[in-house]
Amino acid sequence: MAERKVVHVAGNGTFQLVPRDQLRAKTLKKIKSISSRKGIVQPGKDQPPTGWDWSKGRTIKFPTLGNDQYGNCFYVAPCHQSQLWTGMNGAWWPGDRNQIIRRYLEIAGGDNGLDDATIFPEIRRGIVGPDGPHKYIGLMLVDPRDNPTVRMMAWRFGGLMYTCSLLSGWLNKTQPGDLWIAGDGRPDPYAGHAMLLSGMPSEQEFAVETWGIDPNIRLTYGGMLGSDPELIVGVSLEWYDKNGISPAGFHYTADKVFWESLGGERLPESPFPSPGPVPVPPDPNPGPGPSPSPSLWPDLLQLLKDVLAKNWKAVLDDLVKIFGDVFNGPNAVQLLPGFHWMDVVIAIIQLLQDLFKGDRVLASGKLYSLRTMFR
Repeated sequence: MAERKVVHVAGNGTFQLVPRDQLRAKTLKKIKSISSRKGIVQPGKDQPPTGWDWSKGRTIKFPTLGNDQYGNCFYVAPCHQSQLWTGMNGAWWPGDRNQIIRRYLEIAGGDNGLDDATIFPEIRRGIVGPDGPHKYIGLMLVDPRDNPTVRMMAWRFGGLMYTCSLLSGWLNKTQPGDLWIAGDGRPDPYAGHAMLLSGMPSEQEFAVETWGIDPNIRLTYGGMLGSDPELIVGVSLEWYDKNGISPAGFHYTADKVFWESLGGERLPESPFPSPGPVPVPPDPNPGPGPSPSPSLWPDLLQLLKDVLAKNWKAVLDDLVKIFGDVFNGPNAVQLLPGFHWMDVVIAIIQLLQDLFKGDRVLASGKLYSLRTMFR
């Protein structure tokens, strides 16, 4: 094969680059913009902070994992993301350098780099393969120009994989804390690289994990846009603690609904406990109050029965009753933290789609998801 471009990082080694085109994600769907999904994100709620860091203040480490010897950056980037996910939940996976190198050489057929046909099936089955324990259960592309969606997905799902053509000036800016900007030359199509974005110190800057550099390289939003970029958001159960809550504060079931509403593939049903209600302190001066919130479950079961019977007038009445209970009156059903009314709408639409297709297994799972949204 042709001689590769390399990057020299003082103290860390010499790193192999690959052609940019080899890294393009040709098989992934593009996520819908959150701005196109009215109500999916409530103003002032469930929004990423102005700045955030998923490296736990640089206590999570992202070692080179063989990229100082081979062109395996497209294997190292998802390994780094798994290190982020596991580290944020207290059980950091260090990665086995030799095991990663052996597996890379096996699936690449030698030191040939990876492409989407080799790396995406591998990480879905689990790294380090074959069928390793660190699995991606969902993957999508994010439009790099859509700042609100980029920020939301990077924050809510634990970073983004970033592939690009490195700008010519970036090859000489490899000191800890160096800032990569759009004015650092032109993107080099022979200097392709895959990395992890682990945080955003501000709305216009990323933290980049690559080449074992610590503290991380900083990347401006404009620099990212000028690098022929692709941003990949992934979902993994490793991002959630034993109760199903992510470091961003969302239950897996809420993230599943959110993901699927933006065009993502169907995720598995939640393996975690249902989110419990937030304790409410007792009123020191209780007076006459509303009666307890009714259960939504009987209403959903009735909806299912009426859909199966194709009794559309009854279906309409059922929906009116469900949404009336959710929003109106002193006995309104209360949504659990991390959910809002659009989650309910989307889940019910998906339920009806499953029923129209005759897929009662998926419909039953969607009913369970709906049930976990309410107190």
